[in-house]
Amino acid sequence: MKRNKFMEFLNSKGQYAAIFAFVVVAGICAGTAAYNKNKPQVKTDEISEQHSASSEPVLTNKNAETKAEPSGSKPGNADTNVNTENNTTVPETEKTITDSEDEDIDITFLWPVDGDILLGYSPKSAIYDVTLDQYRTNDNVCISAEVGDEVKASADGVVSEIVRDDLLGNYVVIDHENGWKTTYSQLAEINCSVGEAVSAGEIIGSVSEPSIYSEAMGPHVEFMVTLDDVSVNPEVAVG
Repeated sequence: MKRNKFMEFLNSKGQYAAIFAFVVVAGICAGTAAYNKNKPQVKTDEISEQHSASSEPVLTNKNAETKAEPSGSKPGNADTNVNTENNTTVPETEKTITDSEDEDIDITFLWPVDGDILLGYSPKSAIYDVTLDQYRTNDNVCISAEVGDEVKASADGVVSEIVRDDLLGNYVVIDHENGWKTTYSQLAEINCSVGEAVSAGEIIGSVSEPSIYSEAMGPHVEFMVTLDDVSVNPEVAVG
């Protein structure tokens, strides 16, 4: 008798447990359905569009590439060159005339002194300067000479400027016809005056000891040629 009552008790409790479990499961299902109903749905085509948009590169200052200049454009714009040997960035601030543009030079130039070129014309690419122990551009040529050697006018013209500077070296500027000018630096004695007409081959001064900014090259003459204030390769100008 007691056993039967005990079994009845267990059966009644089991029914309560089953009812409780059913209520819990039903509540979970109802909550999940309500959450999914309120959750915003993203269409497949929208996902595809978002993926396509995100996969395209974004142009920023870091990854934007500068357009290359047309092959026919003039050199000497405000670009920079990098010397790969020492990773030196060299600003290009001066216009230059290329060799091809110098083919029709309408004046005959002479070398101001006889000697080897110690530092060549290189206004767009950095070259090594032994005195400064660094790479730099150069808009003239440095010609070896001996102290006291005569320096001659490269062509007929009129002396337009004389500057005496112990730090940078004394120099003379001569104006020639049709916009041409020549400059002779690292001079000691100067045998001409501003406004004086000189002839090609005429002595305008003599070679000095080099200034402190070029002393490692030894005595030399810095010779520059310009056309309308644009530097020209002296080796091309002389021919």
